[in-house]
Amino acid sequence: MGLKASFLIETMVELPLFICFMVFILFHFRVMQTEMAVEEALSYTARFMAAGAYEDKEGSDEGLTELGEATLLFKEKLKEYDCPFQYIALGANGISLITSKLDENDIELCAFYDMNVPLTVFGSQYYRISQTAVSRKWIGDKDFGKEDEDSEWVYVTPTGSAYHSSTSCHYLDLSIRSVEQFYVGALRNKDGHIYYPCEVCGSKNTGNCFVTDYGEVYHKSLLCSGLKRTIYMVRLSEVGNRHACSKCY
Repeated sequence: MGLKASFLIETMVELPLFICFMVFILFHFRVMQTEMAVEEALSYTARFMAAGAYEDKEGSDEGLTELGEATLLFKEKLKEYDCPFQYIALGANGISLITSKLDENDIELCAFYDMNVPLTVFGSQYYRISQTAVSRKWIGDKDFGKEDEDSEWVYVTPTGSAYHSSTSCHYLDLSIRSVEQFYVGALRNKDGHIYYPCEVCGSKNTGNCFVTDYGEVYHKSLLCSGLKRTIYMVRLSEVGNRHACSKCY
């Protein structure tokens, strides 16, 4: 009888501790999932805003306008990347970019938010997270448009074989999303092609990987050179042997 009572007491003590441990392990994975979604959305938004920085945005509220545009795009991308808002204090509205800096040369997007800590003993507690993405503005030539006005402006990349009419072209505007590598073999891009491992970063065969809507390789790192685009704005007369993009022309 005494032995049974001893086991019962041990179970009553250890079981709640085990449950708490498992809850915090699961919470850790939710934190990782949220940070990954925020990182992807921040990176995309910074690159998109930097690529469009050549446009003339005169006015005294230029900085506020840019920040407003960045916030809207950032929130839109968070939904696309399946950010688990239910674990964030105040949900989607709990992620703020108010401390971001947009100057003449750089776009520095700073997101901070609180994640609700489960099973708190002393009331509601939060885990504060801050993340940053920086991108150099492409502002072009200040004398842009003053010479050779009869030639059209187009967009090219250093290694690409095509020229594009807009930075919003699918081949320039990378829509990056995270997927489980286990399922990547069954995925198809929007042209119906399968994904192959990236020669630079796609050697690992476990965990999450990153794909784009029109790319044909998957990547293991967001920092991979295959997920970056260096875009130059040039005259159509300067594209050389490049051909017109089949998507945007």
